Amino acid sequence: ATVAVSSASGTVRSSALVNCAGLYSDRIAAMAGVEPSVRIVPFRGEYYDVGGDSASLVAGSIYPVPDPD
Repeated sequence: ATVAVSSASGTVRSSALVNCAGLYSDRIAAMAGVEPSVRIVPFRGEYYDVGGDSASLVAGSIYPVPDPD
């Protein structure tokens, strides 16, 4: 299959397209007619370092994910 990308400068055709739109890549894919199997939910978070006597209680990252709806 051939992919065509058009802009004011012209049209470029290729056998593949790499979507590097970052946080908007799911929306750009949908605009191109591709239904992504995942949805990107951007959010700001904070990391904390657990030290002292509590350090052994945490073996990995604690990073809550917000409800996307």
